[in-house]
Amino acid sequence: MLDDVQTSRDQGNQTVAVTVANPYAVMLEFVERNNAAATGRAPETLAALVQRIVENELDNMLHWLSVAPGHFPRYRDLWNAFCDDHNAPQHKIGVEEPAPEGPF
Repeated sequence: MLDDVQTSRDQGNQTVAVTVANPYAVMLEFVERNNAAATGRAPETLAALVQRIVENELDNMLHWLSVAPGHFPRYRDLWNAFCDDHNAPQHKIGVEEPAPEGPF
């Protein structure tokens, strides 16, 4: 799945409808108007803002799936079950290391 996403990212788009509550739409437009005014450009549309937010979130998800799938509870649980099945509790994700002995 990761390879498919990485290799086909520029092969077009799929249109979906997203409903945004009015208070959030007003907030996004307010922030965008201020940011645009501060940089001397025209504000982006609400649709463009929401698209950027969704794409940023998906890029973030792709990053974590690629570099640390244990970041997601489902994959962490699968890994930990694998460790249990193979008597390797020391490799489980989320297992705390014992505190070192001594005054510090």
